[in-house]
Amino acid sequence: MEYTEKFGKYIDDNIGEHIENLRELVRQPSIGVSGFGTQKTAEIIKDWMIQVQFDKVDFYNSDGNPIVFGEILAKDPQSAKTLLIYGAYDSNPVEEDHWEYPPFEGVIIENEKLGTCMVGRGVNNKMKVAGILNAIKTVKEVMGELPVNLLVVFDGEEEIFSPNQAQFIQDNKEWLLKADALYMPFSSQNAQGVARVQLGYKGILYLELKVSGLRWTRGPKDNEIHSMHRPVVDNPAWHLIMALNSMVGEHGNQVLIDGFQDDIAEPSNEFKEMMKTLAGKFNVQDYKAGLGVDNLYSETEEPLDVLRNLFTTAQINIDGIWSGYTGAGPEAVIPHDAIAKIEVRLIPNQTAKQVQDIIETHLQTHGFSDIEVTNLAAVEFCQTSIKEDIAKALIAAYEANKIDHQIWPTSIATIPISLYSQSPLNLPFATGCVGKGGNTHGSNEYAVVIGKGAISGLDGYEQLIASVIFEYGK
Repeated sequence: MEYTEKFGKYIDDNIGEHIENLRELVRQPSIGVSGFGTQKTAEIIKDWMIQVQFDKVDFYNSDGNPIVFGEILAKDPQSAKTLLIYGAYDSNPVEEDHWEYPPFEGVIIENEKLGTCMVGRGVNNKMKVAGILNAIKTVKEVMGELPVNLLVVFDGEEEIFSPNQAQFIQDNKEWLLKADALYMPFSSQNAQGVARVQLGYKGILYLELKVSGLRWTRGPKDNEIHSMHRPVVDNPAWHLIMALNSMVGEHGNQVLIDGFQDDIAEPSNEFKEMMKTLAGKFNVQDYKAGLGVDNLYSETEEPLDVLRNLFTTAQINIDGIWSGYTGAGPEAVIPHDAIAKIEVRLIPNQTAKQVQDIIETHLQTHGFSDIEVTNLAAVEFCQTSIKEDIAKALIAAYEANKIDHQIWPTSIATIPISLYSQSPLNLPFATGCVGKGGNTHGSNEYAVVIGKGAISGLDGYEQLIASVIFEYGK
């Protein structure tokens, strides 16, 4: 019997216990932005790692949520390669009005298309934790030893762009330099059961822009005033709207800021070839249906054009904007301030600092020098090659488990893998796994725990991670 089959049999024999382990994590809140429940969640994970017999387990406590990290060695650690596996345990807040099930109970429901699902806030991140730890135990039980040394890091702030991860890396640099590569699993299957190998991530620059009558020296200075004075008093909200409008063209889809495009790099030939191959399997209609949108603003909806725009276009997005009275019913006011949160998903070779400097220069030279700009988050882009051993190991794991998969040259999302792929660690990486989940930023967040048809559940998720460990060891 091949190791992949042995992994599967062991997991099948223990899947009930594994699902309950995941449910225990989901029942424990771990809200990244507020820190609510994160210390207790970190303690649960640390205890679990001790049970799996890690050689080293520790907390990294900073001003934010704890990072849980540990090491588990191969029988011959000097001759084995070392793989760093990265995951996260934090979640978004529960602020939505449409939860059909309690967000912290791990309710099990049946989905006609996907199979058996667990509903709960944070279940998708906590699937990583459960999947990684159960997979490590599986490899140890089936093989008797690990084929690689493993470093494991569980972040408690991924949902807020990991503000303390850089300092964690700096403070633990000598330990982390043992690693030869990084792997991060996530539920990547689409509706047809096709999984991903993902070889890059966009960066992000997240800014808050604030206009105040006091700084502008026009309009109300300290408090809202009655709107009957509007014929002779300026409104800071309009000033902010004009500033935002000055950055973009019609419909907000063309960035007009001088220098914004200057540092964007032409994709490599490897990138272009992967993009062309992916376009042959990319279903634009399924993509739109999954988003719940009727149309895209691309000139065409040809798969290659859509992917080219997704991967190689940088945009300015308004995440939120507010001012004055926002309650029920009318209230006639001129607000004294106005705030917008905006973001740019960074692509090669944009950097957060360069783009922020360009935006601030634009404001200063277009009559908006009074606007206060605050950097709320900055993560750089990252990219790795399909030729790296860890990418080959992930592909081999999919093939060994007969999983249909696509190779994505980059993701349109942002996670702090760049902190590990840049100096001082310079780690090659690959991300992806089987499984399916959704609604991570909305109500009724879910993950499949027992799959149906081509969709894998927690069992397949763990088996794939175990297979990656095995293949990378080869």
